[in-house]
Amino acid sequence: MKTALRDADAPADPPEEPVDRDAPGAEPVDRDFVTALARGLDVLRCFSRSQAALGAGEVAQMSGLPKSTVTRLIHTLSTLDYLKYSRDNGKYRLGPSMLALNAAPNEQGDARDIARPLMRTLAAETGAQVALAIRDQLSILYLETFRGQSLVTLNLGIGSRIPLATTAGGRACLAGMPASERAGLLERIRNLDEHAWLTIEPGIEAALAEYAATGCCSAMGSWVGQINGIAAPLALGSAAPRMVVSVAGVADLYPAEKMLSEIRPLLLDLVRTVEAQAGRGA
Repeated sequence: MKTALRDADAPADPPEEPVDRDAPGAEPVDRDFVTALARGLDVLRCFSRSQAALGAGEVAQMSGLPKSTVTRLIHTLSTLDYLKYSRDNGKYRLGPSMLALNAAPNEQGDARDIARPLMRTLAAETGAQVALAIRDQLSILYLETFRGQSLVTLNLGIGSRIPLATTAGGRACLAGMPASERAGLLERIRNLDEHAWLTIEPGIEAALAEYAATGCCSAMGSWVGQINGIAAPLALGSAAPRMVVSVAGVADLYPAEKMLSEIRPLLLDLVRTVEAQAGRGA
């Protein structure tokens, strides 16, 4: 993930003063205290609903940490998706990994509130499982799930994680992101298992083509043999967390033809409604 660089003409930050913990009057050393972790949390604590987007200089001023330290912490937090860099304004926002810790910015909360009743209705109408999810590293994390009345259904609840590369939700997430960001994630997936990548890559390429043609990505038995799924990303603006809505069910009850001809239009209607009501749709 791209992070902001220090201005070339800016003076270097002064080195931090070493602390002699054994000097007279010094506070007792807590050898279990991880200073680097505490500083990282200090950086995250600067972000709030009223100050959702901050630059490195602003974080340094608010946290009281040297800018050089803040720059390194922000780079680490961005790499782990706890912060997300916006090229539009050169600032950072809380990223998708923070959502897994239930520290959500306004856009994510609004989308969930809007999507929840629509998802419940779609699950009731189709009998399938309908989920709202977000990327967390190389997985998809379920934020909301609703199940229909079918006796045979999935049992994935809030907090469940499914693979990014082989599921409909994961592929929709990949399809909906900028090409440069997607390329970095695909490289990480390939490096995990180059042999498996030989079968994973064609499925992703097919899903990207499917998304370009229809606005959805499907996965028919590619993750679990008896599970079919279809998903679409939500376009909520560059500053908002990237989320997807998926519909999945047992293949015997939800064959590919039914998913593509009957459920896909319903899913697209739901996604467009959420985008429109959130006021950030394309």
